[in-house]
Amino acid sequence: MLKEELRIIVGNNFTLPQGIDENSIVQQVVDLLSSTDPELRDKLAYRILHNWLLEKKLLQDEKLNGSLIW
Repeated sequence: MLKEELRIIVGNNFTLPQGIDENSIVQQVVDLLSSTDPELRDKLAYRILHNWLLEKKLLQDEKLNGSLIW
């Protein structure tokens, strides 16, 4: 994912982009946590995952466990 796409997600109150599979996009954002770019990793990916997984409860139980396996 591009930084601009992530900035749009944050700017739209962490709204999941339309037509995107939840599991797929969560995995894409999880993959960004290994980035050496602090903006990409800390200000965008971490914040988005925090919101989606802890506040909006986007994925639950088995879906969540499967998405977080590297």
